Amino acid sequence: MTTNVTIDLKSVFPADRILFPLQQSSKDQVVQELAEGLVATGQIAQKDMDKFVKEILAREALGTTAIGKGIAIPHIRTDLSSSLIALLGFSKEGIDFNSLDKKPTHAVFMLASPMAQKDQQIRILGRIAAVANHENFLKFLLQCESAQAVADLLEEIEGQVPAP
Repeated sequence: MTTNVTIDLKSVFPADRILFPLQQSSKDQVVQELAEGLVATGQIAQKDMDKFVKEILAREALGTTAIGKGIAIPHIRTDLSSSLIALLGFSKEGIDFNSLDKKPTHAVFMLASPMAQKDQQIRILGRIAAVANHENFLKFLLQCESAQAVADLLEEIEGQVPAP
């Protein structure tokens, strides 16, 4: 059954779920750093971290999740959690995430949802893509100086993007 629940990115990625700035610079290292952030925020258990990283990297091996315009959205459906897992990492310098537009990735929106919640993940992926496609998102993102500034920007830009 599909529901028409509006996805609110500020509730999915509040400031305490934004790593600012990312310390690592390669795709694999950033995935590991974000997974450590998921452990630190209590979203996955320490014992599950290696399996989570392997699942994310296996998904990346199928095709890049770096959609361009400075955005990557590594995502999986997993049995490691019964609720949505989400963390956003920010890099002012940019990361080579094998982006479709060949440009550096600055925002990495990591998502994982339970196997039974496919619709929720698809709606969130759509909202992230809509915000990322806003003409000023990347320009303003690169001006952010804190996790809270990134969260505020997400909220502001999302308010300018029509809901699906």
